[in-house]
Amino acid sequence: DIGGVGLTVEGNIYSYRGISITGGEYRFGGVVEATGHIDEPGGELLTCCEQGQNPQDDGCAWSGCKKEFSTRADVAWSLGLSDFIHLPEYKDREFIYDGSGGDDWSLEFCPTCYQNRSYPGGGGDSIWKDATTLKTGVYYNPYGNITVTTTNVSGMVTLIGERVLVTADYSRFTALSNGVVAYGYGSDDNAVYYDSDDPNDLNTIWSGSLFAPNGGVYIGGKGFAVYGAVAAQRFIYRGQDRAWVLY
Repeated sequence: DIGGVGLTVEGNIYSYRGISITGGEYRFGGVVEATGHIDEPGGELLTCCEQGQNPQDDGCAWSGCKKEFSTRADVAWSLGLSDFIHLPEYKDREFIYDGSGGDDWSLEFCPTCYQNRSYPGGGGDSIWKDATTLKTGVYYNPYGNITVTTTNVSGMVTLIGERVLVTADYSRFTALSNGVVAYGYGSDDNAVYYDSDDPNDLNTIWSGSLFAPNGGVYIGGKGFAVYGAVAAQRFIYRGQDRAWVLY
């Protein structure tokens, strides 16, 4: 469900259902393909795929092309939690639920609420290298959400929770494990959620993919660039000001 303004995709979009594109000023450099209907009132996508043309040929280069009612077979998700939550070479931080502070993990306000999966019994030191840099590692909450609100936050991480909720301005993450920055295992539309009014375009950059095998990825706000992919049951875009770039 692509609304908002200014979505740029340098790559392909595929849906095992349908696709709705209601936003403006969008640009697709590849194929937009769905097993169902592609609802695109603007009419800017061409049908060059159905004509056997390369989407980068003249006339298709920046308008993209669409292929409806594709017969491509469904495929199983290739990554599970077990692929992420035990990496001996790094500190795998699993949230400790003690019943006193709820089941959500705010990385800003509870920096020592974890056990070290790589070294049983380990933990207690801060997850922060400095005021805005997370230490390299996998951050996993098996009980609830992971939230990130720290302005200018950065780090080489993989964040895993029922929902991964990021409202921090100017966040800059690089994926640590399997090329994934955020893995939301929940089933609602906000399994991976980003919404922040970054006043300067593209100052928020995530180098890695967003993964929600059971739920949705929601992107709002401004100035958000992802150098990676989105794999989810649902994708909702409500960004603006050419805010979201997918490679």
